[in-house]
Amino acid sequence: MRKVAWGEVLPGGNPHGWAWPGFGESILPLVMDGSWRGRKVIAAVYVHKYTSGDTEHADPYTVVLACLSAEQPRIRVEPAKRLRFRRRRRGQVLSGDPAFDSRVSVFSAQPDQVHALLTPDARNALLTIPVDHWDLCGTYLAARWPGFPVALALQGQLDLLLDIADSLGLPALPDSQDTAG
Repeated sequence: MRKVAWGEVLPGGNPHGWAWPGFGESILPLVMDGSWRGRKVIAAVYVHKYTSGDTEHADPYTVVLACLSAEQPRIRVEPAKRLRFRRRRRGQVLSGDPAFDSRVSVFSAQPDQVHALLTPDARNALLTIPVDHWDLCGTYLAARWPGFPVALALQGQLDLLLDIADSLGLPALPDSQDTAG
């Protein structure tokens, strides 16, 4: 099984995930560690815990990872905020494509590498893939969806994640390989 630096790919940056009953605080339950469409993939359950005022919240997510064969720049992608006055946020990288930038916010400390990945063809393809949040983190492409995993939905989520990987031309870690990371 591939070791994952979960703190790098999870919302809220909590490397420990959720307290699975009977297993303590440091378990992130894996749903799948295998292959999909010839690529090494991992799926897990994550619950983002936070406090708002006096109320504690716990939001479950399904997290899916595509394992990559080469290190990639750190990139975070999320839906563009609908602001009355649009201004660039810290670390935000604009693609120069108004249609893309109005729908997608991209964040990275390495803008040149972002521009190299987000070619016009990649931007057009990414706009057709219904994934709000995804991250490129070293040797992982990660995406997450609210809620617990459901078998049929998980298959579709893995397909969407791999569509992103294919659109960006990311090098796959073949399903026959498994290196600790």
